[in-house]
Amino acid sequence: MLQNYFKTAWRNLIRKRSFSFMMFIGLSVGLAFSFIISSYVWSELQVNQNLKNIDRQFLLKSEWQHEGRSPDFVSPAPLAEALKKQYPHLVANAYTYDGVGVTFQHEDIVHTESVQLGDNILEMYGLELSQGNPKTALKDPYSMVISEKMALKYFGKTDVLNQTLQVESFSGERRPFRISGVLAKAPFNSVLQLINEELPVLMSKESLRYFGRFESINQWQNLFAVNNIELAKGISPAQLEKPIKDLLQANTSADISENLSIKLADYKSLYLTDKNGFVQKNINTLLAIALVMLLIGIINFVNISLGASSNRLKEIGIRKTLGSNRKQLVFQLLLESCLLSFIAFIIGLIIYQSGRNYYAEILEKPLVSLFQINIAFFGFAFLFSLLIGILATLFPALIVSKLHVVLAVKNRFQSISGQTNLRRFLIGVQFAMALFVGFGALVVDQQINYFFEKDLGFSQQQMVYLTMPRDWSPKGISKMKTIRTEFENLPEVEKGSISYEIPDGKVGMRTGIKNGESPQVFAEILQTDEAYSDAYNLKLLAGRYHNAGSEPSNHIVINQTAAKNLGFDTPESALNQTIYLETFQSDFEIIGVLSDFHFASFHQKIGPLVFTNINNSNIYRYLSLRLGASDFGEAKKAIETKWQSVFPNSPFIYQSQEANLANLYSSEIRLKKASRLATILALILVSLGVLGTLSLNVSKRLKELSLRRVLGANFVSVNWLLIKEFVFILLVALFFTIPFTYYLLGDWLQNYAFRISMPVQSFVLVVISFLSIIITLAVFQINKALRLNPVEHLKE
Repeated sequence: MLQNYFKTAWRNLIRKRSFSFMMFIGLSVGLAFSFIISSYVWSELQVNQNLKNIDRQFLLKSEWQHEGRSPDFVSPAPLAEALKKQYPHLVANAYTYDGVGVTFQHEDIVHTESVQLGDNILEMYGLELSQGNPKTALKDPYSMVISEKMALKYFGKTDVLNQTLQVESFSGERRPFRISGVLAKAPFNSVLQLINEELPVLMSKESLRYFGRFESINQWQNLFAVNNIELAKGISPAQLEKPIKDLLQANTSADISENLSIKLADYKSLYLTDKNGFVQKNINTLLAIALVMLLIGIINFVNISLGASSNRLKEIGIRKTLGSNRKQLVFQLLLESCLLSFIAFIIGLIIYQSGRNYYAEILEKPLVSLFQINIAFFGFAFLFSLLIGILATLFPALIVSKLHVVLAVKNRFQSISGQTNLRRFLIGVQFAMALFVGFGALVVDQQINYFFEKDLGFSQQQMVYLTMPRDWSPKGISKMKTIRTEFENLPEVEKGSISYEIPDGKVGMRTGIKNGESPQVFAEILQTDEAYSDAYNLKLLAGRYHNAGSEPSNHIVINQTAAKNLGFDTPESALNQTIYLETFQSDFEIIGVLSDFHFASFHQKIGPLVFTNINNSNIYRYLSLRLGASDFGEAKKAIETKWQSVFPNSPFIYQSQEANLANLYSSEIRLKKASRLATILALILVSLGVLGTLSLNVSKRLKELSLRRVLGANFVSVNWLLIKEFVFILLVALFFTIPFTYYLLGDWLQNYAFRISMPVQSFVLVVISFLSIIITLAVFQINKALRLNPVEHLKE
């Protein structure tokens, strides 16, 4: 008996293959998209979860009462160790590190790598080594632990224990460091990858002596160390509030202790909540898109199923006449629907697995293979697909099977016309969701284009950056300026500049600045040479920039926002005024005021900036070059050739401003790609739904339409007869979608200090395009049916 049910179901699906195809392909695409997003979200939720004692691991974050003078993820350098030593009953473990960029070399392979210098990381977080002993790997000051990827980069193999790499200090000295351990493949986590995506090189705290930074890691005025602690069992974060406050009051200045609060950020949720919860917001947005796509696919399935069931009234009547009971009829219809949903489930899995690498490139995150997923996932997904099949057909199956035999055989569709309103409602919901996805993709697209097209206040189109080898001494500065001139002599280069910062939002120092008795203002310090203003075409509002000669060490340049915040009415009134810089604990004279420009991302307002001369600090990182009108590729070749001649033992690390912006907005670009893909899929699914619904409507009304043609109705009026229903539904959907869209997308745009206004004209274009697709599909489907001779439909 059961075999007969399956055989009949399969024959029905094959006989109505076009409807069957539209039902399962829409659902399978919706399921596949939800699988993709679910895989991405699951991987995001697993970040940090594999760390040892994760429930008791915390990052000490700074929270300034007024404006922050340091990033929130750093804090006074000795704080974690002091808590461990003085409050051992509260703090079981501590890990403090200083992060630097260092040049490594093995034979002719040279690269710059990120390095974390600090003790106790391997044992505290349970990080595994594929080679080496985690208890002793970081004891030697001239040893290091590297990743397997880095081992392959330098040696072409992972078995590199006790091999050496040449490491360059900030003074230009080179010496070999022994590889004492190789990190096993570790999942992404915030302990190793708080700032950078790549796994860093791990060195001991003692190695800081080689880089000349050991003293600062032990000084309380150093506010830029990353502090981590592990609480003792049974201790809550609240119990550390007073000890932390006491340590700050005893070891820091009143200005710091009174304005700084330390908050314990739980590593279990840190990745999601960091940076104002941006990752969590991104996850929520993607989940919403996935839900919309899945619902569109489900609605397609339900709509076509509702319509198809009413086309089987004669079949149901004959079955009843031949003795079928209601349970058998319901089971037959449900079986066919579940079979279709099962096929959709299988196709969805195939789409996911076959395109997994492509989707991973779009989301820039690895997606787990189906062969690595827990079996419980397949069980849940399978049951969910079957539930969709049951719910899609249960209502029409109960209604159709209940019809009187005579009404069924006479095909009295009006007896179950209550389905019509449900189908209209579902189509309206589908239209509203597709419109929302389209509007959302449009706003995301235009906001991201705004990032790349808006005038940032400095030359950006032809700017490139080179990471320079370090020789942080007066002699090194002089040498680098000579090399800068050599690059400027290239025909492809218009201007060059040496600096510690480039416009990527990352600064080396922040400082409090005061104008007499006025309130203190916090500003970011940019350490540059005298050519910085010319290289970036910064607009000077008053005074001058730094001189090439022996500029007095107390001369500074500020931006327009700094001048306003210090109480100067005009840029000219700030000239020759003396202000106090807290970081240097000295007075400085303002010699120039620059127009504001976007140093950081559009998430932030333009803040106060102070420009000091690198001759005073003798530190630098970048050579910025403004290119001429020459071909970009040819210019890169010329610059690389020159680099190899002046720095034969240093890596050529080259980055354009466009790539710099892409790094700043990497999450937004991922969202843009995902929303574009979702929009395309949504349009396809809605088109399938419209096509399927129209096909059913036309097949039910062929006699009516043929009669209208015989009686003289033209093609326009006949087409409008069926199209007007969809147009009305679209207008109703639009009425409900617009306020909802304005609220949600407006809330998303609030994440940016600089943002577009709602693109009303573009919304109109989306609606017109959507309407055009519906009308085109409708006209195609109706005229396809009406091309047949009306006699063929009227002869019975």
